[in-house]
Amino acid sequence: EHKKVIEEIALAGITKVSEGDLPEITKDTLYIGSYAYRSTIVSSPVDKKVLFAEYMADQMNADFLEVPMNPSKEEIEKTLFEVKKHTKVVYGLYNGHLNPGQIELANEISRMGQTLVAVTLRNPTDLTLLDEKIHKIAAYEYNTHVFDALIKVLSKKAYATGILPVRLYRESVVFSSRKVKYHLY
Repeated sequence: EHKKVIEEIALAGITKVSEGDLPEITKDTLYIGSYAYRSTIVSSPVDKKVLFAEYMADQMNADFLEVPMNPSKEEIEKTLFEVKKHTKVVYGLYNGHLNPGQIELANEISRMGQTLVAVTLRNPTDLTLLDEKIHKIAAYEYNTHVFDALIKVLSKKAYATGILPVRLYRESVVFSSRKVKYHLY
């Protein structure tokens, strides 16, 4: 019974941020992303229990590509070469505001004409750094319960009914409950 409640909570949190319908996800879709990590002042240990891209691709019978947490120009070019082989990409972003290579890669994928669904797996304010034509989803967490909920939304077996806890603006974020302005760097 508790598993069902967890599934319901995870699904209720998935938030579609962009306008319009999500694209049809097919076996030709490429899933990309990096491992989660804990961001600290001293170090940022990587958690290799599960890789978003691999988990999603396994469940959706598609291809995946692990990308670095903060890809360099060269790593972005290598990734773009692989992306060209697919018409659609789902990118699991994790702390993109701290890793500008993720944001640059997502925007470059979109600019080369691929259909991109960007999923923030932590901070939804990362979505403000992405080009307008990118499909945007806030998922808030990096775990398999959330990934399973995302699969339901991406495969159109469920709707993304979550509500953002913040108002997103291109240059800043206003926290709804505290009226504090937060500027992105």
